[in-house]
Amino acid sequence: MIAQRVREYLNEHLDEMLALLKRFVEVDNRSTNKAGVDEIGTILEQEYEALGFVSERLRQGIRGDSLILRRHAPGKRVLLICHIDSVFPAAMLDAPPLFRTEGNLAYGPGVVDMKACLVGCLYAVKALLAAGAPAPALSVLLAGDEELGSVSITDEIVAEGKWADYCLVTEGARPGMAVVVERKGLANVNIECTGRGAHAGNEPEKGINALMAMCDVLPRIASLNNPDADRYCLVSQMNAGEAPNVVPKLAEAYIDLRFSSMETFTFLKENVESILSEPRTDGATFTWTVNLIKPPMVPVPGFDELLTAVIESGNELGIPYRFVKAGGITDGNTVASVGTPTIDGMGPVGGMMCSEFEYLETDTMVPCAARLALSINKLAG
Repeated sequence: MIAQRVREYLNEHLDEMLALLKRFVEVDNRSTNKAGVDEIGTILEQEYEALGFVSERLRQGIRGDSLILRRHAPGKRVLLICHIDSVFPAAMLDAPPLFRTEGNLAYGPGVVDMKACLVGCLYAVKALLAAGAPAPALSVLLAGDEELGSVSITDEIVAEGKWADYCLVTEGARPGMAVVVERKGLANVNIECTGRGAHAGNEPEKGINALMAMCDVLPRIASLNNPDADRYCLVSQMNAGEAPNVVPKLAEAYIDLRFSSMETFTFLKENVESILSEPRTDGATFTWTVNLIKPPMVPVPGFDELLTAVIESGNELGIPYRFVKAGGITDGNTVASVGTPTIDGMGPVGGMMCSEFEYLETDTMVPCAARLALSINKLAG
């Protein structure tokens, strides 16, 4: 039975998986440290090449290199998405040991996001091939700047997404090994308000207070937030004023928009722009940009077949099917937007990501990697 062979392989190699994880955790792979990102990328490149994958390295000047590793086979084509960079406080690097375990939990910089996920993806492929099970054509995309938006390789992600019949994203699973079946989209609004400066004591009446004008529109924009309609509008930053004794001439604000559909994004965009374009009597003027960062990750045709493969794989391993609809974004949003069925959260479970308290539940390494391997196998048809 394939499930048994895959699970046995992973159990036998768990210590090896944890040793590789420790090696990764001890590398500074923050998005701003190209050398560290490239170090982990090179290790993975060598591992996949040893399995017969052909590597394409997407070299970058400042950011970490990205990699696309391909294994050719007849039939269906599956894209696996990971990322090599992480986010964590720099101070963690000054507090050895960087990798430590306490019972079922492992701690360290980027331990689950996404170092354990990288290990889990690699060993899922290893286990599947070692079991002699049929595998589809595979493309493993390792983004070197995902935490910065994967800006340098968006075109390649789109191309690989169009190539694939299915996509599995190996970000961490949620509690109970729940997978992510949908993700909200993300956009931002950058607003600038221009008034007129004046001395606060001598002639304040000649000024136009950009700060107060901004404070007039922001509550109205924030009122567009409606969790019941699955739309979120967060005023997250504002800066204004040049000096304590001067009427503020300039003000800036940043708005974070999250939405479950492009129709909701259009609603938010149109209403924000309507508020900002209303005529004003105080003389202040607004300029703004609305930037779509990632569209939502939603089910598309073919999603049911992908979900069935994941559920059946979990059932064979004794993993109850659980799912969440997440608010954060990944490269899975991009792939789903080109019409490729996508499921996220196929890595192991952890929490407190991007903080000094980030942790991994080590006893989820084997079952989550096994579920990923079996899902790939079932998608081979």
